Amino acid sequence: MNKTEKLAQFANQQHFDERIVQIFGAVCQDAGINNLPQTTVKQGNCLIEVLKHNEATPEFVKNLLSYSLQKGMPLYVIDHILNSDLDKDGRSLSQELFEDDTDPFGVDSRPQICKTSRQMELDL
Repeated sequence: MNKTEKLAQFANQQHFDERIVQIFGAVCQDAGINNLPQTTVKQGNCLIEVLKHNEATPEFVKNLLSYSLQKGMPLYVIDHILNSDLDKDGRSLSQELFEDDTDPFGVDSRPQICKTSRQMELDL
């Protein structure tokens, strides 16, 4: 299952009350998004920055993206957002939300696995 399908599966299970819809609408407006079905990649980048600046929790980000998907944000914009890595830790937003359950805006404290190869020199 790819990242957009994971988000769609999560979105199908979500129901948002009017208060949450208003909060999501305000966040989108802060990012310059007035019409979710017409969201551009540039606006998607602004949305990510607004979320990062406001220190949004992983749960909030996941719910906002599932709401945006439900309301028609273009799939290519959703995919772009899910592929982002604002904290530059080598894990995409999708991986942090659906696999790691870590903060997508802060570098994780767990050690990164680094694969290196060593070449041993032999004296003959």
